[in-house]
Amino acid sequence: MKHLLFSLLFVSFGMFAQETHHLNWFMGISMEDASIEISEGDTVIWTFTDGPPHSITSDSGSTETFDSGILDPGSTYSHEFTQVGSNPYFCSVHPSMQGIITVSALGVEERNLREFTMLPNPGLTEFSIELPRRIDNLKIEVYDLLGNLVYDENIETSVSTVNVSTWASGIYLVKVSNGKISNTKRFIKG
Repeated sequence: MKHLLFSLLFVSFGMFAQETHHLNWFMGISMEDASIEISEGDTVIWTFTDGPPHSITSDSGSTETFDSGILDPGSTYSHEFTQVGSNPYFCSVHPSMQGIITVSALGVEERNLREFTMLPNPGLTEFSIELPRRIDNLKIEVYDLLGNLVYDENIETSVSTVNVSTWASGIYLVKVSNGKISNTKRFIKG
């Protein structure tokens, strides 16, 4: 059971380098509590946690335009922010409810990790990981769906090949990281 829980958590949080940020949206929320800084490509999910209906509506001067429309209590609204800049927003029903989503550019290393490719996938004997650029102190870890580490190696170049010919057929999670940032993708061994 422990391994299954690990696998589900690893899959749900690690499959995408982009992050998801959760904000509770309710009457009386402070501007500070409704404001966060995120990276481009991240998603914000607002949950309407009190009794009245609300909206999430971009304000004038916002880098991106978004509008949930008026939604009932308990609803959620999500938006993926793809442009660097400031995004003031408010509730059209309760204009005193306001916040700012500040979107920052990805660093070079984070962008490179988000853009790594893994081919062929599915594969029978090997797969190659290719990064747009070399990143120092990079490591590959591969886990089976029970959470067992099946492969672990440091990467010295922008292209690295992993021999999978002896692995059992199935789904594996391939994590590429440098200790500060990571990205995980799924590999299927045929």
